[in-house]
Amino acid sequence: HIQPRLEVEQRPLSVSIHLAYELRQVLREAVANAVRHGRCRTVEVRLAMDEAGGLRILISDDGEGFPKTTGALRPRSISERIETLGGTIAVSNRDPGAVLDIDLPIRMAA
Repeated sequence: HIQPRLEVEQRPLSVSIHLAYELRQVLREAVANAVRHGRCRTVEVRLAMDEAGGLRILISDDGEGFPKTTGALRPRSISERIETLGGTIAVSNRDPGAVLDIDLPIRMAA
């Protein structure tokens, strides 16, 4: 059982059907990962348009965060999906939990 929170700064948020599908998959996987691997109790998702007209997505949780390894923190399938859409993803641990910071150019992804 988790407490999800969604914050959307601009409504309606117009994106293509393809991008809506991809975003749904990213969000589904991010929440599942936070619950399964991070053992979180809350997940917060924020969606906003940036100054350049791109989409900014912040997904944060209060779980255990990513394992402390020498390699880069990176959820492989989410990262690959975002990069295929022409976007970038930054992943970081916080105390507690983890944050996925995603930027997507709407013009390229739509």
